[in-house]
Amino acid sequence: MVAAVAVTGALTTGAADPAVGGGDRATSGVTVSSPAGVTLGGPDAHRFHLDRQRRLTADVYETAWTDGNTTVRVSTRARSHVRVQREAGRVTVDAEQAPDTAGRSDSELIVRQKRYGMSAVNQQVALGMDPAEARKTFAADDGEPPVIDTWCVDISAEGDLLQSHGCVVRHLDQDDEYGRYIADEMTTSALSRDYDSWFPYGLTRVDSILYYKGGEQVVKWSPISDKPVSECGSVEVGVEGNGGSVSVSTPICPDTFGPSVIPAANDPKFGAAWSGPPSDPGKFMGTEGVTLVKQAAGAPPTTLRNEITYSW
Repeated sequence: MVAAVAVTGALTTGAADPAVGGGDRATSGVTVSSPAGVTLGGPDAHRFHLDRQRRLTADVYETAWTDGNTTVRVSTRARSHVRVQREAGRVTVDAEQAPDTAGRSDSELIVRQKRYGMSAVNQQVALGMDPAEARKTFAADDGEPPVIDTWCVDISAEGDLLQSHGCVVRHLDQDDEYGRYIADEMTTSALSRDYDSWFPYGLTRVDSILYYKGGEQVVKWSPISDKPVSECGSVEVGVEGNGGSVSVSTPICPDTFGPSVIPAANDPKFGAAWSGPPSDPGKFMGTEGVTLVKQAAGAPPTTLRNEITYSW
């Protein structure tokens, strides 16, 4: 099977980071719940209150919390868990999607997504992203394997002057006697809208990371290394599996583009990052990452992290 998917590398992820997806040992002990059971935890949850929640489809809820300075918006299933941490010059949000694949056949997953799911573009528009920018950043490529799940995490910081929009789209690559293989694509697009001439807020780093916590085997990933980008344009990454290829591209203006965490044995984190000098206002900074994962039976939920770092 390893040869069949043209393996770039293989490793088995270890136990979850204790600070992710529950087990918040350093928190204030406060959890902010919503009517649909989507909860907000983490060391700074006590600063936030539930701003709104609405049902977008039979399976997807929009939930927003705010502390007056920072707003966290997610589109997830009911009973999902969100974690927020805010410090000087950085906001980190983790969204753990409620389990979706255990005990379900491939056809059930595909039909469920078609009937009750929602595309990344439509989720981002519902979360407040400009429709044209949402289509440019999150529109699906033709010929990709079928989608079985999508969820998104958005951040607005410093009174909406900094914005970050991130989604993960989960594709069914193949499912046979060797196991179920899933291709996860992560896309994040962030920008500063601070046009102050003296001390404007500018992004210096944007991270998009997935946490795998159930003994999954990651067999391929992209990007593998940092790569420079000389001018504003788009960056494309992808993986090739037995069920087809998954590739994504985003219009970005970075200096470098690459993995935020180099894959290593027993490390559950996989993702991509942009980093550079403070961004100019109005310019989108983006990340792209794709992983091909052999999913363990009864795997626990996966966590998507959207993190921005900025200066002024």
